[in-house]
Amino acid sequence: GARVLSYGAPADVTQNLNELFSTIYMLGATGNVQRIETGDKAFLDTPISLRLTMEVSGGRSGSPVIWNGYLIGLIRAHRRGDKTQTIAVASDAILKYLKEIANWEPGK
Repeated sequence: GARVLSYGAPADVTQNLNELFSTIYMLGATGNVQRIETGDKAFLDTPISLRLTMEVSGGRSGSPVIWNGYLIGLIRAHRRGDKTQTIAVASDAILKYLKEIANWEPGK
């Protein structure tokens, strides 16, 4: 139920413009965390997916999800129906993958 925020550039950012990328704008959205899902095996104890009640438009994949000033995920998909549901990859899963699976270390 935590309140979250996201900003990103929607897919139609340059629609109907004379010059490509002559105007860029950011679109914000707010919503709530509906559910946090964990993975299996390597991600058993790690939040991997965030289900959000947030209105986002196409092209917003990769936009940050922010809670209390912290980056907690990146938008990856959205579904429309009676209620829009946005899905984000949890930042904990991204960091775990980079550090433990891809052998990435900050600063290298």
